[in-house]
Amino acid sequence: MTVNEALQKLLHDQQLVGIFVLVGADLVLGVLAALYLGLKNKVEGFKFGRLVDFLQDDVLGKVLPWAGIYVFSQMYTGLAVLGVDLESIATGIWVAMLAALVASLTTTLGDLGLPIGNIPVLGKALSRPT
Repeated sequence: MTVNEALQKLLHDQQLVGIFVLVGADLVLGVLAALYLGLKNKVEGFKFGRLVDFLQDDVLGKVLPWAGIYVFSQMYTGLAVLGVDLESIATGIWVAMLAALVASLTTTLGDLGLPIGNIPVLGKALSRPT
């Protein structure tokens, strides 16, 4: 499979759609949460720096590497790392990325005043500074 064909397969994959839905929802709700907290606490809530951090961490730090591994796994289907084929590795990374994006979205919903049950703290995504 060529790079072009692998990219076309990526663009039509439902995994990418799921990622875009979660990233888009988190982005929109994050901006709303920043504005809401700014109005509620009478402080500057929205900062472009936090938006850039979100895009850097979630898009450049999670989505882009997964997409690269996905394309590579489509081009070299028989290649395995330590006995695990690349497609399984790409799927595992996708699952971990989804978990991180859902955790980020859950935090954002909590910032909006819509907490979701008793979810345990999972690293930086669900912890808040005191």
